[in-house]
Amino acid sequence: MLDVALEPGSTKHFADTPAGFVTRFKWLKQGGVKKICCEATGGFEQRLTRAAWDQAFDMFQTNSLWSGTLINA
Repeated sequence: MLDVALEPGSTKHFADTPAGFVTRFKWLKQGGVKKICCEATGGFEQRLTRAAWDQAFDMFQTNSLWSGTLINA
């Protein structure tokens, strides 16, 4: 499973599968999202990054320390 949040309190869970990617990106596009930031997790983020680029999202990766700062802001 992959957790995705548009803003605090609006988290959804999606399967980490090709079908889950389709559903996730559809939900993000409906929310007006154009940029995605994900935590780099030892290579697990690579499929997500490639799929996001294929769907014309701007994709950014960050380390866990910086992600935590965003969450707690």
